Amino acid sequence: MERAVAERPRARWRRAGAAVQWALALGAVAVLVLNRDRLPDPGALLAAVERADPFWLALVVAGGAGSMGAFARLQRRLLRVGGLRMSLRRAFAITYAGNALSTTLPAGPAVSVVYTFRQFRRGGAPARLATAVILAGGVITTSAYTAIGLAALLAEPRSRGPALAALAVPAAVALVAAPLLLRPGARRAAAGA
Repeated sequence: MERAVAERPRARWRRAGAAVQWALALGAVAVLVLNRDRLPDPGALLAAVERADPFWLALVVAGGAGSMGAFARLQRRLLRVGGLRMSLRRAFAITYAGNALSTTLPAGPAVSVVYTFRQFRRGGAPARLATAVILAGGVITTSAYTAIGLAALLAEPRSRGPALAALAVPAAVALVAAPLLLRPGARRAAAGA
């Protein structure tokens, strides 16, 4: 009897979830129909793909797949550091689904974070670990993107001067702040602020 009562709310949630999925799918179709004049012509897209150099096209696809794979492995490793083992297949599935949500939905990045958090929780991660993995993954990838962007700016002779000038300000602040923060009183003041 108790089991039947417990199943009713689950069935309601499943029906509600299915209704939301159908509403999103129908809404996406409606948006496509209403905005068809603003979308690229499928023939032009096909022509662009046909003109693309196969080597560069393959390189871009391989680079994208490698990037997604590296991010999935990063999240998996961070979860393992926190004490949770996750299969590589599940980590890839979560990463690809989260990326799809992030790039296709309005407010996609927020939806992607919520989805990833819930998937980590379903996999057995405590809320603190799931949050820490999402935050640490974001910091690591943002740092990597920043380093790549800076390397690209410094490699280009015309942008090297402005890039170095822009980098000089935070470097000077760090050089001044580092010795000050080594003093215990300054650390307490900074932590208090």
